[in-house]
Amino acid sequence: MNYKKPCYLILFTVAFSLPGCSCEEKLALTDSRSNSIVDSPGQSQSIGKEVFELIDLNYPGLEKVKEHYEKQEYNLAAQALLDYFRQRKEVINPFALTGEVTLTDAERKMADDALQYRFYIKNYTDSNGESYQFPKKSDGAIDWTYQPNKDGEFRSQLYRFKWFAAQSKAYKATGDEKYALSWIDVYGDFLKQYPAPLTEKDDVYGTYGPLPVAERIDIVTNLFFDFLHSPNFTAEWLCTYLRTLAQQVEYIKGHYYNAGNNIYVAQAFSVMKSGILFPEMKLSTSWLENGSSILSDEVSAQFLEDGMQFEVDLSYHVGVVSTFYDAMVLANVNNKKHLLPASFIESMRKATEVLMNLCYPDYSLEAFNDTRPVSWTKSVIVKNLKKYVEMFPENEEMKWMASSGKQGSKPTHLTKAFPVSGYYALRDGWNKSSMMLIHTNNPTAAWHNQGDNGTFSLYRNGRRFFPDSGCFTYNNGSTREWFRSAKQHNTMTLNDAPIKDSNRNGKFLKLETKANTDILVTENQSYLNLKHRRAIFFVNKKFFVIVDEGIGSANGKVSLNFHLCEGTDAQVVYDLTSNGAHTAFADNNNMMYRTFGNKGLTSSAFTGRISNNIDQSVNRKSYEVNMTKQSGETARFITLLIPNNGASASQSISAEFVDQGYHADGASVRVTIDGVSYLLSYVLN
Repeated sequence: MNYKKPCYLILFTVAFSLPGCSCEEKLALTDSRSNSIVDSPGQSQSIGKEVFELIDLNYPGLEKVKEHYEKQEYNLAAQALLDYFRQRKEVINPFALTGEVTLTDAERKMADDALQYRFYIKNYTDSNGESYQFPKKSDGAIDWTYQPNKDGEFRSQLYRFKWFAAQSKAYKATGDEKYALSWIDVYGDFLKQYPAPLTEKDDVYGTYGPLPVAERIDIVTNLFFDFLHSPNFTAEWLCTYLRTLAQQVEYIKGHYYNAGNNIYVAQAFSVMKSGILFPEMKLSTSWLENGSSILSDEVSAQFLEDGMQFEVDLSYHVGVVSTFYDAMVLANVNNKKHLLPASFIESMRKATEVLMNLCYPDYSLEAFNDTRPVSWTKSVIVKNLKKYVEMFPENEEMKWMASSGKQGSKPTHLTKAFPVSGYYALRDGWNKSSMMLIHTNNPTAAWHNQGDNGTFSLYRNGRRFFPDSGCFTYNNGSTREWFRSAKQHNTMTLNDAPIKDSNRNGKFLKLETKANTDILVTENQSYLNLKHRRAIFFVNKKFFVIVDEGIGSANGKVSLNFHLCEGTDAQVVYDLTSNGAHTAFADNNNMMYRTFGNKGLTSSAFTGRISNNIDQSVNRKSYEVNMTKQSGETARFITLLIPNNGASASQSISAEFVDQGYHADGASVRVTIDGVSYLLSYVLN
């Protein structure tokens, strides 16, 4: 990379409407006059006056800036403004890097790759697993339209500039100016090519998409503090930075996403953050009022009664809670607590309980809905749990989770229901070796959740035995719909048809513990003529029995679909003649599965897939257990999920219904394992 110290001020020719701005402020944001201004004979100015129209020159500390400005000494005014920011102590950015910085090998590579215009784009790499090399256009500018991966999320991730954060860490850790120069070069190039558009329609390449622009502002407001004292952070660059920051924030204010969405919260935070960190800007008061007002309303509106974010996707839930936490911290350290209601923290109490109860004992997440497990490492999850402890230090169970058991008290509850959002957990403990089943039966449809009502996943000692298929892509189309379909989940289907959004109306019927057996019962009208009721028994905290009933006038093939964990043919074994399967891993962490019915069953294998990241998947073994249902009949199944430390499926197993057909108020079954019988039943009150 050929680095040159920037000595220009980027000016934009696009004029656009700015609600709430004075004419003077609009002029400062959109003025396209030449930046070559001669103030007096022999004195050439490289900086125009327009940037100073954005600043309250009566703000305490800006006396020298104002003095030079009034003398039309704009270069000197800009230098005085830079000196002011470098000496400023009153404004604190708690997210800026301070103290000793540790740079990981991955972060160093990300930072160094960007020096060669090889940009890290989350979830996307070339055929060699490397970040994509971005080409230059004939005029030497970066070709930001380059899109080697056609997935729609590619551009959205690109324009968030995630690699900037790695470069600021590299700069803080090494002091090497090449990282500062790279940021100024690359970000300056982008700003020059893509000023804020007039309308969303004018944003042809999605550079100002709702989430990209919000996350971009979040990152570059941190980098302002990280690079501020670099000798390459010039007065010219400061002027460019402030003008374009104002443009981007004002664009968000005029183009907010739908209220109630996670993106809406991210946008509001970036607006509020800009107002707090740059009080010298004339527009800062409107940014503060606008962003904080939205966050104050959304901190309650975003969450369902049981605490889950209303899009019912765990990854977005955690992200929204984190944004609210950041807003609270930023306001508190800058004496702006009054911007947020006194109940702001308390509104998140239930929300913080969700992650603790729905992450597996090894601190991993299931791929339910649009959650991508590869992004949710233990360190990421623990980082969020520590935020929750900071908000609610009296929560000893959260403290235990956040400290990996070194502090606080281990949770004692073994069942947890989030009935409004449709998430349920049954477990035998909280240690890594424990067993845990998560069942989902969402009551409402949202873009980020799938048509998988009634599905489940099972964890035991670090292995996911029925991992969710995931989402694979954000592109609307056949591939996304394939992953979202009910057939690709551990649930009931009718003639392999999908569960439509309008039929995602999961109901919670019962959760109780009786005679050392946990009993969970849910229901979903999956099809117009077939209702799926699923009862899960966790018997003696040792094995699971699942009773499924397909109720209604439907005719045709009613199937239970099972999607198994990854493994070789020797490790994951079909037992289709017994309507089941088993695993045979050498580590003695295994399971055996068998299904029985109230009439004849057949089973067949098919190829499923697991996607733990965007655009990535692997094949896995799947099978269906089928029953031909006639109108007026209820298709009834009993499935046993039995831990098996050995590598064989030699246990003697049987199961039968002991009641006289389907009853709306309950069910009763008998299962026998190696000669020991268990009578299991539930009654709905």
